[in-house]
Amino acid sequence: QKIVDHLKKQRWTHAYNLNVTVANGVVDLWGVIDSEAERKALHVAAENVSGVAKVNDHLLSRPLGWQ
Repeated sequence: QKIVDHLKKQRWTHAYNLNVTVANGVVDLWGVIDSEAERKALHVAAENVSGVAKVNDHLLSRPLGWQ
């Protein structure tokens, strides 16, 4: 919950249906993103939460024209 709360406070995130799971310090990020820059930013933001040892990225890029 700490990670989700942290990410929701960020103005730059536009991730759709963002889902975060955590087990033993390993974070899995799921959802749809607008850009590779957003992917990198989400990864870094999750890494910077206390207790996170690793981040697995399962994020999908939003298809062009999808709204």
